[in-house]
Amino acid sequence: MSDKRMVDGTEKVAQPQERRRQRRLMISTAVRIRSTADSDQNSVESTTTVNLSAAGFLIETANPAYHRNMKVAVVLPFSETAAVKRTEREGTVVRVTELPDGRRTVAISLKVCDETVDSAEEKPARRAPEAALPLVLVLAEESASRSMKSYLTAEGYDVIAFTRADEARNVLNECTPALVIAETEGEDMPGYDLCSHCKQTPRLKVVPVMLITSSAYPSDNARAHSVGAVVCMAKPYRRERLGHVVRLLAPPPDANSRLVPPRKADTSRRAGGHRSRVPSAVTAR
Repeated sequence: MSDKRMVDGTEKVAQPQERRRQRRLMISTAVRIRSTADSDQNSVESTTTVNLSAAGFLIETANPAYHRNMKVAVVLPFSETAAVKRTEREGTVVRVTELPDGRRTVAISLKVCDETVDSAEEKPARRAPEAALPLVLVLAEESASRSMKSYLTAEGYDVIAFTRADEARNVLNECTPALVIAETEGEDMPGYDLCSHCKQTPRLKVVPVMLITSSAYPSDNARAHSVGAVVCMAKPYRRERLGHVVRLLAPPPDANSRLVPPRKADTSRRAGGHRSRVPSAVTAR
């Protein structure tokens, strides 16, 4: 039997089967996908991810147009807010799997692309001073709040952590963070209300909000997105995955220097992983 321990909402030990199940339901965030081979707007689909990683993401869809090796342009995370800068990334469909209900899962790998699209404002975005660190506001129960603050501070963020929603609101009235992270459950921790407050305040409307829930039910994801959250993450989660999503929503000043270059191909290996072999009889001669 697997030994599964929970500390501050972080998964410490889990069997491979359990980890795979959690990955499929771990993160839900809005995404827009369009085919690069077709300029027709009918080829554009807005949906939510089932799973998100540094290499790509997985969606469920009824759209039959997806096929393997299909080239797409992806906006992730996607927001309908006009003032939010939306950057497209190049993507490739790597797997399409049929589901019993007629829908299908589509796995898409991502490649970083610098093209910016659909920006409603031509004004250049205001840049923070180079020495300034992105400010992250965290609302969670005490141990999780302390854990996230310690981890994100080490990752290059300025973190203000709270256990009370009224205290978080007071700070939001005085400053504009780069990201808000809030748990939806717990006494006096209404993450949904805090997210709604941000989206109803003009100054805070463009601030991305990540909600963390104790489950991964579709109703939780739907409610999170309905109040304006761009990401809904379920516990238990790994710190590395939390860090990846935070860097996606609020890149630190040294984000480019943290990129890991792709590993060079092994030229000694042939397609299919087979190496040529010389029969022993020939070698003996």
